[in-house]
Amino acid sequence: WEDTAENVQKRLMQFPHLLASAEVAGARRIVCDVCKYKYVKMGFDSCNKCECFLEFKTRYANSKCPENKW
Repeated sequence: WEDTAENVQKRLMQFPHLLASAEVAGARRIVCDVCKYKYVKMGFDSCNKCECFLEFKTRYANSKCPENKW
């Protein structure tokens, strides 16, 4: 698998029990969108603390913010 956004999205959908609800993911993303550690890496919003892509990190049920904001 090439790690493109589309392929990662397909893999995520294979394991729905690992995903946060749309409401939780959306609330997390709102927090990340105004965070001082948000930046763009390879065309994706990312976290400068943990280097994760926010589109995916905010959607995993067990993910944690490195700044304990969610």
